[in-house]
Amino acid sequence: MQKLTIINTSKSPSINFNPETGLFEMSGVSLIENTLNFYQPIINWLKSYIKNPSPTTKFIFKLHYSNTSSYKNIYDMLSVVNSIHNNKTNLIVEWYYASDDLDMRSIGEDYQESLNVEFNFIEVDVNNL
Repeated sequence: MQKLTIINTSKSPSINFNPETGLFEMSGVSLIENTLNFYQPIINWLKSYIKNPSPTTKFIFKLHYSNTSSYKNIYDMLSVVNSIHNNKTNLIVEWYYASDDLDMRSIGEDYQESLNVEFNFIEVDVNNL
């Protein structure tokens, strides 16, 4: 399976997913108008990945702003990956948020609760996102 790499723009996040290491990182902003066009290929890629996942899969989210439809698609991504957690594969989710952005932390907490996956919440200075 090939790596999935998407370069960020002023409205879309960078995506670096490496199936060999199980490391998945998303960072930047997600202010995409047509989120389905952007996120559906990522979700399809994840559906292929979960057929033969790495023993440990680590998701790192370093988003400093997203719109509502992006949040729904991020939830959908996590829902797909959550199935490997249920199959005894180690799933780690790191959710970075700016120290002055408790709304972003709250979104991660909502995901954690509804998916029943433990998140590591990491507070950072806004310049480190």
